[in-house]
Amino acid sequence: MKKGVMRPGHVQLRVLDINEAVAHYRDLMGLIEMDRDDQGRVYLKG
Repeated sequence: MKKGVMRPGHVQLRVLDINEAVAHYRDLMGLIEMDRDDQGRVYLKG
């Protein structure tokens, strides 16, 4: 049986500038924006 972290399932970050953070994770890290909610949260996937 394998031990340890296989892969992250969920990560939540607080940022000062959501648009700048989304641009970073989308453009530099290659994540895909899936949704935004009415509370300002953005959902990304790898």
